[in-house]
Amino acid sequence: ESIIRGEISPGSKLVETQISQKLGVSRTPLREAISRLGQEGLLEVVPRHGTFVRKQSVNEILASLEIREALEGLAARLAARHATPEIIQKMKSCFAGISPKNVEKSIKDYAQQNVRFHHLIIHASQNRRLIGIIRNLYDQMDLVRLQTIVLPGRARKSLAEHREIIRLIEGKKGELAEKRLRLHIRDLRKAVKNYPDLGTPPPLPFSRPEAGDRRK
Repeated sequence: ESIIRGEISPGSKLVETQISQKLGVSRTPLREAISRLGQEGLLEVVPRHGTFVRKQSVNEILASLEIREALEGLAARLAARHATPEIIQKMKSCFAGISPKNVEKSIKDYAQQNVRFHHLIIHASQNRRLIGIIRNLYDQMDLVRLQTIVLPGRARKSLAEHREIIRLIEGKKGELAEKRLRLHIRDLRKAVKNYPDLGTPPPLPFSRPEAGDRRK
């Protein structure tokens, strides 16, 4: 969470004693967590120098987005089949009070709700295998979403796209929901290609979605 929120910047060296004291845990579980994050690609070990927060290259991010397009497109199609009225309402509540006129003035809140919305789609798929596969990918993609949402015109465009996706899921139009969400992510890939500073700390402080919204 500290890495994704940008509290520990890409390129930073991890000092185990400091992190252990900050989190109030012993060195053993901390080392296990560091090992796992290394396997997930968020950390890298440099021999004789230590463990550092890994900065993703633009090419790596683009490759992840290709995978995300396929997986989240599938999730949208399944969500149109399985989403309950409660989940639909949660999706709508993400953007309650946000309009094309004020979205850029409410960018901090919108950035947070943008992340929550995409986690809700995965949860609504009700496919545990899909949720498990995409879990690690989302940890890396949340940082990208937070950085690109501040690009000129991006928030307003994505707001309209999100509401269209909700409409299609609510109307149980699975194939159209999948198509629309895939186009949404392709548009993000275009933005990434023109954004050279990806991998730096997010420009906005934010809270991660509630566990019930993103990991079930």
